Amino acid sequence: MFILGFAGCIGALRENTFLLKFFSVFLGIIFFLELTAGVLAFVFKDWIKDQLYFFINNNIRAYRDDIDLQNLIDFTQEYWQCCGAFGADDWNLNIYFNCTDSNASRERCGVPFSCCTKDPAEDVINTQCGYDARQKPIFGICLAQNLVSDIEAVRASW
Repeated sequence: MFILGFAGCIGALRENTFLLKFFSVFLGIIFFLELTAGVLAFVFKDWIKDQLYFFINNNIRAYRDDIDLQNLIDFTQEYWQCCGAFGADDWNLNIYFNCTDSNASRERCGVPFSCCTKDPAEDVINTQCGYDARQKPIFGICLAQNLVSDIEAVRASW
């Protein structure tokens, strides 16, 4: 790209027709390659989409195994403001984030912090914001009702 830009710049400054022809020919080639890539992407969009989801899901499985991969996934999810390929439930594929009863990890039923919505007022990233993010809300209702009944029982004993 540097050589191409340099040839176009020097060709225009020096009125060198050879460099200008070189510049225009290669610029045309690049344009038609981009156009071809766009058409192929449109024609094979379902195949590309499937391959992308396959790639993302395989990388979700290995999220904690490779720090570089972990940083790449975190950057991607923060940049595109997404969580997984289809949604947050994709993180069931990871052994640390899945919601099975056999999973003893603290990150069980959670998502990585990169899935969380950032608070612009906070300077420090809350890396634990995704803990229990996919926990079923019915359990919270049961705990709340249990707490209400305990409070009422204590008040009744006064």
